[in-house]
Amino acid sequence: MVLNPRMAELLAVLARHEQGVSSQRLLLDLYGDAGRRGSLKALVSRVRSVLAFPGPPYRLPKGVSVDVTSVRRDLARGALVPAVTAYRGPLLPESDAPAVVEYREELEEMMRQAVLAEGDAWLVRRLSDAIPDDLELAERAVRACHARETAYPRLHARVRRLERAYGLTRPREAAGKGRQRSAA
Repeated sequence: MVLNPRMAELLAVLARHEQGVSSQRLLLDLYGDAGRRGSLKALVSRVRSVLAFPGPPYRLPKGVSVDVTSVRRDLARGALVPAVTAYRGPLLPESDAPAVVEYREELEEMMRQAVLAEGDAWLVRRLSDAIPDDLELAERAVRACHARETAYPRLHARVRRLERAYGLTRPREAAGKGRQRSAA
């Protein structure tokens, strides 16, 4: 099913509220305080034309799942390999819908903490690829990688790029700077 960004946001919010969500809460979750009921009604109507769902309270129909739901369930049961495998990166990264931003940050932090606590090299490298702007994950991925592995140069370059981006690099002394050559 092809969704426009707002439709995807609606499904993400419905996935987060498995027990259902009121229209007022849905309005705030998607549009914040500036939301208008007409916008929500139009969105719900468009999504219902593709996917029938009950409401209010609104919820995903039984048997319908979205990727983020399976990732969360895998995390909750400690199944990190399927969770990391299914996690393709931040949830709807272009979205500024309040509930989606909160859900994205929460899910990313849950993934990070679980993977860092586990310490498995493959999980760290895979999640670092999914969250390429995370310096801590990148550093852990480099430490878990042997210098001869093909991934090492890419991961090392990512760490250096992130250090520069976050202003964490130390100036390197130029070769020979500070050394005085003695005349023979």
